[in-house]
Amino acid sequence: MQAARYNRNLADTSPVRKAYLERRIVINPGLYKAITQAPADTVKSLEPYLATKASCDFEKSVTPDGCILVKYKDGFIKKVCDGRVTEVVMPDGKKHVQKGGNQVAYMYVTPLPPPPNPGATNVAYKWLTNYNEGLMNDILSLLGNQQDLINQYKATETGKCGDSIYKQIEYRTIFIETFLEAK
Repeated sequence: MQAARYNRNLADTSPVRKAYLERRIVINPGLYKAITQAPADTVKSLEPYLATKASCDFEKSVTPDGCILVKYKDGFIKKVCDGRVTEVVMPDGKKHVQKGGNQVAYMYVTPLPPPPNPGATNVAYKWLTNYNEGLMNDILSLLGNQQDLINQYKATETGKCGDSIYKQIEYRTIFIETFLEAK
């Protein structure tokens, strides 16, 4: 009984729930079509296009590859992948895609696989399962309970995480942070 009350109180004060209740997030599932049909132009930097959009009203959507789309009231659309803007679509329909101007140095590190999922009798199992379900509830709130976006998200998550509860928690946490920070 106390655990249920604790989870409900925690969910009510989460940043996702607060943003959703304050109506700061507007979900538009049709937004994905607008960005995929625009003609593309490659540019070195997207900063000039983003400078005027800092204080505008916007709505968000999610692409099948897990990126966030942000559409402003004037028709300007930007795509945020892995925490950075990768392309923008101007109100006239012209798309600008950022080319590889940023130099990145990669180092090979042997990845460690996540530990196996705990068994149902393990003490950590219940906590991890409840935490993971709480993250999914936050994502459902962010996506406005629109089934096509939810199915799209779940398919992407399954492809990237499989059945690993640890990978799911990491993927869901990063998705929520990226979704809330995209503006």
